[in-house]
Amino acid sequence: MFRKKDILLIFLLAVVAGGVLLLMPLLRKGAMPQAGPAAGEASLYLRYSIGGETVATLPLTEEKDLQIDQGDGVINILHLSPTGFFMLSSTCHNQLCVYQGEVTADNMDSRPLMNMVVCAPHRVVAELLPAGEVGGESP
Repeated sequence: MFRKKDILLIFLLAVVAGGVLLLMPLLRKGAMPQAGPAAGEASLYLRYSIGGETVATLPLTEEKDLQIDQGDGVINILHLSPTGFFMLSSTCHNQLCVYQGEVTADNMDSRPLMNMVVCAPHRVVAELLPAGEVGGESP
């Protein structure tokens, strides 16, 4: 079976891996300071894609619902607000995307899927992006 040295090595590797996972959000936040948005611009954006293809990148400036209708009854509804978004409803069979909760600038580094909500059956990925990460994409 396992010797004491094998068990110790496995334990140490698990501790190091856990430490790296805990430090990732801190390293990501402090990596590159970015200027805040100019007056009138959104500080957060929603980018959503279907099947790996980006459909749109939208500024989060007001509270509203966004319906993503792929036809044939495949529908996801995202609730958007200036502070983030969540999957309000979906016609998928398992509803895991609905239970993933809200993504905000305050919690996106501590969520299991970080800044994303994923509906695997419908191949929809929604991401929360700070203004500095939007780059040259057209909102």
